[in-house]
Parts: sequence; structure tokens; C-alpha cells
Amino acid sequence: MKIIIFCLIVIMLVSSTYSASAQYPCQGTALCISGKVTQIVDGDTIYLKDYKIRLSLTDAPEKGKKGFKEATSFTKKLCPIGSTITVDQDDKQKKDMYGRVLGKVFCSDKNLNAELLYNNHAKIKTEYCKKSEFGNEDWAKKYGC
Repeated sequence: MKIIIFCLIVIMLVSSTYSASAQYPCQGTALCISGKVTQIVDGDTIYLKDYKIRLSLTDAPEKGKKGFKEATSFTKKLCPIGSTITVDQDDKQKKDMYGRVLGKVFCSDKNLNAELLYNNHAKIKTEYCKKSEFGNEDWAKKYGC
């Protein structure tokens, strides 16, 4: 009985940390993760406690490249460390080659993928448009999908 109660408590804690947000409903059947930001690596990579997130279709400049600081600062401002984000994992491309969860990220009432594009801090990765669940969304089509 004690083990069952312990398991139920663990399940409740995990699901409250990584459950879908009613404000940002996820689509499809892949993961829908809500959690607190623990690190902003760059404009298109965010870490949660148990997940490394890479934005689907959105490519911000890497360290040492022109625009890196601006893109990273933009993401830090929109999704600051400690804030809660919701990630809709891409059904067609669940992870990248580094094992990071690929998805659409919602924070501060915004779609981070789209906001980086709208504000000229990223480019669309057109080679993945047909391989992504999000390739037909307005923000992706506007920038080349």
C-alpha cells in the first residue's frame, strides 16, 4: 500500500511539472511538455530540468556567428530562466541528431519559433519543411516552407 501511494505521489509531481498547458494545447501524438527554463544555450536551444529542447524549423546563429548575441538575448527576454514554457514536440521529427527534443515552444504568450523569425533573429530551415509537423503553419510558410 505504501508503495502504491508513493508511486501516485511521484506520478502527480511529474505530471504537474510536465503536463500540457491549457493555454497552449499541443497537436498530434508526440510529447507535450511544460516545465521551467533552466538554461538558454542560444536563440534556438532551451534546457528544462529533464529535457534539452531545440526549436523545430527555426535556425538562430550559433556562438561566434553574427547575430548570436542578439538572438540569444531575444530568447532570454521572451523565455527567461525560471519561466514556464510549453513544448509541442514535432510528431514527424521527435529529436535531432544530438538527442534534443524538437518542437514548437510557447512562452510569454508567444510562439518562440515564429517570434525569432518575425524579429529577424533566425532563418527557416527549409530542408526540414516537409519533414516537420509544423511546416504548413502560417509562420513557417511565411518564411519559406
